[in-house]
Amino acid sequence: MTDLDRRTLMTSAAAAGFATTAASQTQAQGVPSAGKPLSGRVALVTGSGRGIGRASAVALARAGADVAVLDIADPDAFPFMPYPLATRDDVAETVSLVEAEGVRALSIIADVRDLPAMQDAVTRTRERFDRIDIVHANAGINIADDTIESFEPDIFDAIHAVNVRGVANTIKAAADALPRPGGRIIVTTSLAGRSGSSSFAYASSKWGASGVMKAAALNLGPKGITVNAVAPGPVETMMAYRDVGGRWTDETQAAADRAAREGNVLPVDQTQPEAIGRAVVFLAAPESDHISGMTIDVNAGRSSKFLS
Repeated sequence: MTDLDRRTLMTSAAAAGFATTAASQTQAQGVPSAGKPLSGRVALVTGSGRGIGRASAVALARAGADVAVLDIADPDAFPFMPYPLATRDDVAETVSLVEAEGVRALSIIADVRDLPAMQDAVTRTRERFDRIDIVHANAGINIADDTIESFEPDIFDAIHAVNVRGVANTIKAAADALPRPGGRIIVTTSLAGRSGSSSFAYASSKWGASGVMKAAALNLGPKGITVNAVAPGPVETMMAYRDVGGRWTDETQAAADRAAREGNVLPVDQTQPEAIGRAVVFLAAPESDHISGMTIDVNAGRSSKFLS
C-alpha cells in the first residue's frame, strides 16, 4: 500500500459526517431512507478504480447506494501518459471498500470512449441491481507537458475522446435507463474548465465536458433528470503529483502541496478526493432535486477569484 493509499483510507471517514447529516434531513422531510439518503438507489461511477472515482463510489455507498464500479483498468491504454492508469487490482480494491459499507458492488471493465461498451455497462448494472438511478461520469486523463508548444494532434484527440466524448457516451448510455423523474447525472469537470488555464488539451477538454453537462441538463430536464458537475481544484491523486516514472515520492507530494497552498484561498494543501465524493453525494441526494445545469466548485476557495 502506498503512502497516498494510506492517507486516502485514513481520511475517508470524513465523508461519514455529511452522509449522517443528509440522512437526518431526509428523514425529517418524511422520505423513506432506512437511515441513509440513497438507500435503495443504484449508482454507476466511471473511472472509479482509484482517486476521485473511488472516493465517489465509497461516499455513495456510505450514503446507502449500491455501486457499479467501472474503469478501463489498463495501465498501458495510453502510452503517452506520465502516470499509470488504474489496474484490475485497483478496481477490486474499490469494490471491497464499497462492500465494506454494507451495500452491493459490481465490477465493470470498460472504456468510456466506446458507446456500445457503456450501453452494455448500463445493461449489466440494471441486470445486477434491477435499476440505475445515479451516474457519475468521472473518468478523465491528463498529461504533464500540455502547452501549445508541445501540441500533438493524436494526444489532443485522445484526451478529448476520454474527457469529452467519454462523458457524452456515459450520459447517452444511461439517459433512457434513469428514472423519470429522479435520475441524477454528475460530471467531473475541473478548475481548469472554469477559469483560464495554460493546459492546452486538458483545459479545453474540461470546458467541453462542462458544455456537455449544460446541454444534457437542457435535454433531460423536462424528463425530470438533473445533470450537474463538480469542478475540483488540485486533488491528491496520481494525476496530481508524480515523478517521470509515475511514482509518488515525498518530494513530489511536498511540491504538489506547496503549489496547492500557494493557489488556494483556504489555508489547506491539496484537496482530498473524499471532499469531491461528498459533493457528489449531495448532487445525488433528494435534497438537490431542484438543482440542475450547475457546477459545484470544490477548490479550496479559488472560485472566489472568478469574475462571477
